[in-house]
Amino acid sequence: MSALLFFIILTDIAIIIAIAILVVKLKNLFGAKAHQFQTHADELRTLIVESGNASTSFFNKMNETANRLVEILRSLDEKETRLQALLSSINNQLGDEPGLPGGSTHYDALIRLVKEGLPEEEIRQTSGFSDAEITLILDLHRQKTQANRNKMPIEQ
Repeated sequence: MSALLFFIILTDIAIIIAIAILVVKLKNLFGAKAHQFQTHADELRTLIVESGNASTSFFNKMNETANRLVEILRSLDEKETRLQALLSSINNQLGDEPGLPGGSTHYDALIRLVKEGLPEEEIRQTSGFSDAEITLILDLHRQKTQANRNKMPIEQ
C-alpha cells in the first residue's frame, strides 16, 4: 500500500505542478491580452470624453450663432420698419407735389419718361431727381404695380 499511496501522492503532485504551470501560462497569455484590453478601453474612454467635450462645444457655438442671428433679425426688422416709414413718407410727399403739365405729378412724369425709354442722364436732367431718388421711385412704382396685380376682385 505504501507504493500505491506513494504513487497517488506523486500523481497528485504532478497534477498540482501541471495546474500551476497552466495557471502561469494562462496568466501570461491573458495578462498580456488583459493589458492590451485595458489600454484599448482607456483609449476608448478618452475618445468618449473628448467627443462629449467637442459636442458640448459645438452645441454652445450653435447657440451663440443662433443668438447672433436673432439679434441680426431684430436689427433687420427695425431697419425694415424705418425704411417702410421712410418710403411711405416719400410716397406721400411725391403725391403732394404740384402737378406738371398734363396734370401728372413728378412721380408720374418720371415713370412716363422711363416707359418712353429715355436714357438715365436725360431722365435725371428732365426730372431733377438724383439716381437714388429715381431708383426709389421706380421701386415704389414696381411694388405698387405688383400689389395692384395681386389684388383679387371683391365679390359681392
